[in-house]
Amino acid sequence: MPSLFQHKLLNGAYGDPVLYINLFSKSFSYLADLGDISNLNNKEILKIKKVFVSHPHMDHFFGFDKLLRIFLGKDKTVEIFGPEPIIKCVEGKLKGYVWNLVDNYKNNFTIIVNEIHHRKMYKAEFRCKEKFKKRFLGSEKIRNRTIVNEEDHVVKCEILDHRTPSICYFFEEKFKINILKNKLKEYNFEVGPWLRELKTYIYAGKLDEEFEYNNKKYKISELAELITKITPGVKIAYITDLVFSKKNIEKLRKIAKDISILYIEATFLNKDNRRARERFHLTAKQAGFIAKLVNAKKVYPMHISPINTGKYHIVKKELINEWKRRVN
Repeated sequence: MPSLFQHKLLNGAYGDPVLYINLFSKSFSYLADLGDISNLNNKEILKIKKVFVSHPHMDHFFGFDKLLRIFLGKDKTVEIFGPEPIIKCVEGKLKGYVWNLVDNYKNNFTIIVNEIHHRKMYKAEFRCKEKFKKRFLGSEKIRNRTIVNEEDHVVKCEILDHRTPSICYFFEEKFKINILKNKLKEYNFEVGPWLRELKTYIYAGKLDEEFEYNNKKYKISELAELITKITPGVKIAYITDLVFSKKNIEKLRKIAKDISILYIEATFLNKDNRRARERFHLTAKQAGFIAKLVNAKKVYPMHISPINTGKYHIVKKELINEWKRRVN
């Protein structure tokens, strides 16, 4: 069974760090950061359900205008997550336009903004038909760093220091349910929508409940044993714009482990370590250290500084050498 998360870095290693995550067999997708999204077509943009902004520096947020332009007039809701002051930033963007005609729109595009603090998430809503007037929706507690909890996956986060709050995100499958086609044939089960329903029961942990198939009743646990194989889920980490500090490293140590795929900034080379610290960014060597820290299986460097244009192979080698040296 393919991974739930079908992911691609939109702008390569040097452009604005933007990660597009399409969710397999679902009608929506996620976006990590909101810089340059011109490499997405309108159909891909309209699939975006949630946007996870690391911090509202321009190269991580100026794509908001394109997102707004494509969704305007559509009967859609988009959620944006980010650190303080993301609510003010969205409000400021929306106040930059005149909305005198939107009350004539048939559809009501809505933006919900979730501002992540240490243990709480403050929520605000902006409705197109209300000329994007801000409405506070209250707050909710953040438990176990989890900000999205869906049937088959969660999204977690941690606030790091970039001389402003900068959030790293973790997209995690709870586990994989693999349908064994040979077992379906062996036990005379047919492929069909009932398998989706079965998965829903398994994800919900309702193993003792009964399930009817072709007028015969089975326990969910029995069907799971007969025709499925449960395997660990994929974990994707998106880590960018942070200084290499003891506090940041300790936070990552606590939340991140056994990462399947790591997207991480490698802005400077180690010889420019002082410059990296002054600008609150990582070197490739530091990125390699973090890759080992989170036990990453695959690593993709990104957000490489223009001063290292043409040196991708050097950046990657520095990262991998540190990663492998510590593995061995």
